[in-house]
Amino acid sequence: MKQLPLLLTVAAALAAPSAAQFNVIGVGGPIPDNTGGGMGTFPVAIPAAGGALSTTVTLPSDAATIDAIHLNGLDHTWIGDLQVVLFDPNGTGHVLVNRVNYMNSSSFGSSCDVNGDYSVVESGGLGWPASSGAGCNNGSELTAGPYEQYFFADPQGQWSQGADNIFDTPMCQIPVVAGGTYELQIYDWAGGDIGTLDAFAISGQTEAPSPTCSQSLDNQTIEQGGVSCTTGAPNNFAVDNQWLRRYSPAGDCGVDGAVIVEGVTFGVQLAASPTGAGQPILLRAYSIPEGAAFSYGNMSLLTEQEEIVPDGANQIITVRFASPRVLTLGYDLVVEVAKETPGSAEFVYFPGSNGLGQTAPSFLASASCGISEPTDLATIGFPNAHLVLDPVYSTKFVGNSICGRSEPNSSGLSASIHALGTDLIARNDLTLSCAGLPSDTFVFLLASQSEAISFPGNSEGFLCLSGSIGRGVGGVIGNSGPSGTFTVAADLGSLPQPTGNVPAQCGETWYFQGWFRDAVGGVTTSNMTDAVSVSLR
Repeated sequence: MKQLPLLLTVAAALAAPSAAQFNVIGVGGPIPDNTGGGMGTFPVAIPAAGGALSTTVTLPSDAATIDAIHLNGLDHTWIGDLQVVLFDPNGTGHVLVNRVNYMNSSSFGSSCDVNGDYSVVESGGLGWPASSGAGCNNGSELTAGPYEQYFFADPQGQWSQGADNIFDTPMCQIPVVAGGTYELQIYDWAGGDIGTLDAFAISGQTEAPSPTCSQSLDNQTIEQGGVSCTTGAPNNFAVDNQWLRRYSPAGDCGVDGAVIVEGVTFGVQLAASPTGAGQPILLRAYSIPEGAAFSYGNMSLLTEQEEIVPDGANQIITVRFASPRVLTLGYDLVVEVAKETPGSAEFVYFPGSNGLGQTAPSFLASASCGISEPTDLATIGFPNAHLVLDPVYSTKFVGNSICGRSEPNSSGLSASIHALGTDLIARNDLTLSCAGLPSDTFVFLLASQSEAISFPGNSEGFLCLSGSIGRGVGGVIGNSGPSGTFTVAADLGSLPQPTGNVPAQCGETWYFQGWFRDAVGGVTTSNMTDAVSVSLR
C-alpha cells in the first residue's frame, strides 16, 4: 500500500425503466351453501370457519397497485345471494360485491346467474342489474367481464360498517402491501343455490425501478486502489474523509429537467470497527449551479443521512434517503460519502473503487490531509482510483405544474413546487417539495380543490388556488434552511381546509402551492411558488 503523511492510504485488494404488470393466481374451490347454523348473520356477522370459500394470493415484493380482482370460472345461481370480500394482510376486509340488489328477507336480490370469468375494477366496468326485478344482460346470466364494485345504496342491503372488521372501501383505498398475502372470501347468504370458483387472481403494476446513472464504466467491481486519509501504518485508522462525484443530470444521466434525488449507491473496499458492530458514515446530496467551480462554497446541501456500514470487504451498498429532494433545472448534483470520525475511534474505512475507467473525475476532500476542497484524485497521484459512487434518482414526478413560472424572489430564483411519490390514496405516500426559496425563511403549503390566478395584497407573488383554501399541509410551518428548500409529507387522510382537515377521495384533484416570507429592499413581504395539481386515485 502507498502512504502520504498525514496519510492518504491505498487499501490492498480485498436507461429509464418502466413499471411492469403482474398477475398472481390462487386456487378456487366450492362455495359452501348456506345451511343455517353457524353460517353467520347478514349484515353483521360472517360465517364461522368452513362456512365460506377462502383462498389467498401473495403480491410481488415490488407491487405498487391493485388494478383488478379476478374471479375466474365463477359459477353460481342467484348472484343476489353472494358477498365477495377481500382481506388485506392486516386483516381488514373490503367489500368487492355485496348481494346485488338484496334489500331484506322479502327481496332476495338479483336472480341472475354467473358463469364465466369476472373481475372487479375501480371504474369502466359493466353495470349490475338496476333492481332485483331487472333483467340480466345475457339471458338468465350476467355477461362475463369486468364489473365495478358493488356496495348497494339502500341501507337495508348494505353490510354494517366495521362488523367483523369489514368495510365498504373503494378499490383505490384498499392498502397495497408489497409482498403481502391477501385472502378472498365468498359467502352464500341463502340456501338452495350452489356454486364454485376455479381460481382467484389479483393484477396490478409493479414499481418502476430507479434508472441507473454512473460515471464508472464498471460500477459493480471493486479493486485495489481505495484512497483514504488515515493515521498511517500499521493501523490505518480513517480520519476525516469526503469522497465525492459531481453529476450533470443532462450530460451524465440523459435527463433534461428536474430530478428526484432518492439515494446513493457506493462501494466499500474495506470496513472494520473495533467492536464488530459497524461504523457510521454520512451520505449527502448537494446542488451546485451548472458551470460553477467545484467548491463547498458553491454547493447547497439538499439532504443528509447517517448510515451504519457493516464490517466487511468489497461491499456495494444502496441507501435511500428518508426524505428525497428535488434537484431543479440548471443545477448539477453532487453525491458524497463522508467519514468524519477521528482516528482515535479506530475505524478502518477504504472506499470502493477500481481502475476500469470513468467518464468524469473522482474527488476527495480531507482537511487532515491538507485537502480542504474536492480534489480530483488523479491530480494527487491516484489516477486509477475511480470511485464506485452513483446517485439513485428518478423523474417520477406526480401531477402537473400549473400557473407558469413564479415571480422571482430575493434569492434571484423563481420558487417551484413538485409532487413526489404516488397519487394512489391507498399508499398515502405523496410528498411535496419546494425549491428556489430564499434561505432560512418560513414557508407553509396551501391546499385547495379549485384553481384560479389572483394577486393577494402584501405579496410579490400570485396565488394559483381559489375556493376553499387550507393552510399548513402536513400540519407544519417549515423553514427553508440554508439550501432554500422545504419538503413535507402530505397526509392524504387529513388535508387542511378552512373548516377543518378532510380526507381526500378517489377521483378528486387537489392543488398545492407554497407561500413563504421574503424581503424586498429591506421591507418584509411574501412570495409564492408555482403550483402543482394532483389527481388522486
